[in-house]
Amino acid sequence: MRTIRNQGVHMESLPVLATDAISQVTRKTILEGKDINLNVLLIPNFDSSTARTVTADTLQITLKNEDPHLKRNLSISEFITAFGRYKRVIVSVYPNRHQELDIYQEEIVRISNLIGPRFYEYHKQFSMMATSALLNHGIKVDWSKRDRTLLQNVMMGSGTSPCSACNKVHPQNTDCPSKY
Repeated sequence: MRTIRNQGVHMESLPVLATDAISQVTRKTILEGKDINLNVLLIPNFDSSTARTVTADTLQITLKNEDPHLKRNLSISEFITAFGRYKRVIVSVYPNRHQELDIYQEEIVRISNLIGPRFYEYHKQFSMMATSALLNHGIKVDWSKRDRTLLQNVMMGSGTSPCSACNKVHPQNTDCPSKY
């Protein structure tokens, strides 16, 4: 019988955060309070800053990373997985937000049970407005409090269509930052 030397730690002894394959760029984006597409957290070590350059003769064009996986809406199970990763990054630096984000996740599950796949539209709009309030006005939104007006608008369809530049629905009377 052969004996194998200990070559490392047992997988089950690792903290969950150590097994989340999230790029440093994405972690930094999350911790800066910027809006993040949760699809990114389902793609191991995805780096949204990655761009490719196309050169023809003397013309050089840099193209943004346009992964088609980033444009689709998540199912509730995908949301729970991705938001769990998002939450672990936030809580690793801001442990006081754990309960707030747990409640938000529970609310999203309830909303999903209420309106089905449109829950993800609610999340995208809520996240975008919370980010805007923080970055533009220094106002921190409590994610554990449901936005009833937003929920009603999403439930009714609110007659809005996704932005052609970023495929998100923006609050009324606001421009898309992707257009600039």
